Amino acid sequence: MTNHGASNQSFCTQCGTKVGRGERFCASCGEPNLNFVNSVPTSKRVKKVVSVLAAFLVFIGLFVMPVGGLNDNTDPSTIDEAVRWQHTGATMFYLGIGLFIGRKFLTSIILRYFKRDA
Repeated sequence: MTNHGASNQSFCTQCGTKVGRGERFCASCGEPNLNFVNSVPTSKRVKKVVSVLAAFLVFIGLFVMPVGGLNDNTDPSTIDEAVRWQHTGATMFYLGIGLFIGRKFLTSIILRYFKRDA
């Protein structure tokens, strides 16, 4: 059986005092904590992830939309399928654009969520 509580504590290499993983320095002697884990993402990192996701959605959306126009068949079932592909591509495209425009707002929401749990 593993003890999950033990993984949140470490000991200072200088004085041997217990130091939490979320603490940068030992409270007793000031030695840097080698096991420091920063679980709160930075604004720059979150903004980059949101931007990459937005670019990915725009890129994929631009390739999915034309798929619907590739079918020259006049069969109603294939026309419906083509329209679905176009709508899916357009949805991905506009979702990506919306994410890119609102990335600052989304970043603040994500950071607020993580700071609440920290």
